Amino acid sequence: MQDHGELIARAQAWLAEDPDPETREELAKLVDAAPGSPAVLDELAARFAGTLQFGTAGLRGELGAGPLRMNRSVVIRAAAGLAAYLKGKGHTDGLVVIGYDARYKSADFARDTAAVMTGAGLRAAVLPRPLPTPVLAFAIRHLGAVAGVEVTASHNPPRDNGYKVYLGDGSQIVPPADGEIAAEIAAVRSLHDVPRPEGGWQTLGEDVLEAYLARTDAVLAQGSPGPPGPSTRPCTASARTRSSRRSRGPVSPRRCSSRSRRSPTRTSRRSPSRTRRSRARWTWRSPRPARPAPTW
Repeated sequence: MQDHGELIARAQAWLAEDPDPETREELAKLVDAAPGSPAVLDELAARFAGTLQFGTAGLRGELGAGPLRMNRSVVIRAAAGLAAYLKGKGHTDGLVVIGYDARYKSADFARDTAAVMTGAGLRAAVLPRPLPTPVLAFAIRHLGAVAGVEVTASHNPPRDNGYKVYLGDGSQIVPPADGEIAAEIAAVRSLHDVPRPEGGWQTLGEDVLEAYLARTDAVLAQGSPGPPGPSTRPCTASARTRSSRRSRGPVSPRRCSSRSRRSPTRTSRRSPSRTRRSRARWTWRSPRPARPAPTW
């Protein structure tokens, strides 16, 4: 467990360079209440026991103040590390496309990323509005970018957010790129040393989305197979048997619909007594045990 004095000192140092008024206020209240409250000290320890680890899935965590939460300070460090990695690979003026979803703080994280990339000498372009992640992956290749960032936490709870990194081929990072970017993030010291201009990046228009939609439409060009419709295959023996019990005559093609092949356990609009009889008649029995394999 961290010493209480050291823990509060770390929190105060983080507070001094936090660019977000909301998380500054949140952390300041915790620091003020910590000396007389073991519960608050435990909360601070949970936030400052380490840092969010960057991997092939990027960053992901609960929103809040501190290095083990998703916030603007963590995002700025991640963006600075990514910029250093790209420049180290020779992409000194390459384009980085940035997308974001509709989660809380996503637009702020996207804007911070664009500012860091611009301050590092790279070119940044932000998608026009919250859009699905595949649009970002498409835009990277469509615009010839060297990398892309998507601010999203996918299926995580609403309180979470995340930061995914894609390289120039439009795919998510894989080893060893994740470890190299993580090392550059760890090398970032003070946020005051990270240039963040107020502008200089590009906000893309709807034409990128239109190009994405046109590309997806091309996959389903005229003559491509469409969604499955009603089945026209011949009736199975089981379907013919069940149908003949009701009509004793030849089975017509209409009897071969999905309705006549439904599962025996599926209920229908029948009278209660008939439903009970149907369920009793079609109760599934456990299969016989398999015969042992012969020995030769």
